[in-house]
Parts: sequence; structure tokens; C-alpha cells
Amino acid sequence: MTKFGQSGAKAPARYQGFNGQYIDGSRRPGKHGGVQVDTDPYSGAMLAETVMANRGDLDEAYHAAAKAQVSWAARLLAERAAVMLRSASIMEARHGEIGDWLIRESGSTRVKAELEWQFVHAVTLEAASFPHRMEGRILPLDEALKEAGLIASRSG
Repeated sequence: MTKFGQSGAKAPARYQGFNGQYIDGSRRPGKHGGVQVDTDPYSGAMLAETVMANRGDLDEAYHAAAKAQVSWAARLLAERAAVMLRSASIMEARHGEIGDWLIRESGSTRVKAELEWQFVHAVTLEAASFPHRMEGRILPLDEALKEAGLIASRSG
């Protein structure tokens, strides 16, 4: 593994566009109207401004997610796994940028930012295996739990 932020490949242009809420497939200003300013905890410099969402935005996002879940569940296992693998690939391409954000936004040290990146990257790769691990079996209960009286027996 290379040093933090040095993948050897040319990194994509730094991401812009932290100024809206991502709702139903597009980024737009929230309807609340208030502005949340994200600042560097050390310098106080403004990193981003976001127009805040209101309850209607939240409801819209929730309903869009519920609708999207139906088509997501209908996708092939390999397609779902590919989404997570693509997420890990994006993280790899933006390794340095993600670390810079962790440092500037939350005050992480470079070492802490690297550990956080490694953990989230590993969890994302692990999540890519989940679709292929799903089964429809119901496994037996642990008998010790029954004996301790934590689970009612089947006979009554």
C-alpha cells in the first residue's frame, strides 16, 4: 500500500458541489432557507456553505429512497456488489482528497485520517460481499438462551 494520498494514479479533479441536499437523484438547495457554514476547526476558514433542508425535504428524500429500494432489491446480486466495489474504487481514486477533508473539516491528524480511510474502505469492500451471502434459511436458536428464560419455548 502506498502512503496516504499517493496512489500513483492521477487523481480526479477535486470534488465541488457541497452546497445542496442530495434528494431523489439530484443535488439542490434545501427548502429551509437557513445556511449551515462548515469551518476548519483550526483556522476558522469557511470550507463550504449548505442551504439547509426542512421536514418536507426529509419526507421527499425518505419517499424517494423507499421507491428506489424496490428497484434495488430487484437487481442481480452481482449488480449490487458492483455498486459497493465502485464506491471503494472512487475512495481509492480520491484517497488524498478524502484525507484532506477529514483533516480540514474535523481536525483529524494525518495518521487518524489514514486510519479512518482504511477502516471505511475495508468496510465498503466487505459490504460488497454481503449480497452473495444472503440466504433464506432460519437458523436454530441458541438453547442456552432458552434455558436462561430469555426466549419462550415452542411448547408454551
